[in-house]
Amino acid sequence: MRKVGQIIGAERALELLSEMMEEEGEAWTKRELKKLDITGVDALSGWELLKNFKQMFGLEVFKPEEHVIVERGPDRVVVNCTAWCPVLEACIELNIPTKDMCEAIMLSFERGVIKALNPKLTLSVRKRRPEDKYCEYVIELSE
Repeated sequence: MRKVGQIIGAERALELLSEMMEEEGEAWTKRELKKLDITGVDALSGWELLKNFKQMFGLEVFKPEEHVIVERGPDRVVVNCTAWCPVLEACIELNIPTKDMCEAIMLSFERGVIKALNPKLTLSVRKRRPEDKYCEYVIELSE
């Protein structure tokens, strides 16, 4: 990222990475969704799909105490996460802003995942580590 950013600018490099990761997330969902027991297209199904993706890639072992669901409904799911995160660890080690890399890598992929499930689903993060004590994921179904 740093080397490409030196050539085309950091902002453009992150933008291209983000686009690529979203496309990869959509492709993964189209390949894997038939294998999963997810039939809905609401916010709850979006959260189940994200949990499956993270577990299948070995990114997180889901422990209820590390994934606290503070709001659960078909139109909106809010999850506070304190689980180990490879992007967070890499950013801390490399002294890179977490927000930029999280958006470009992880969240873009995850947005692609839920977009393939239902284009009306959105994913945002309102709180983010290390600045906050947890990452707060919000999945919403827009009309």
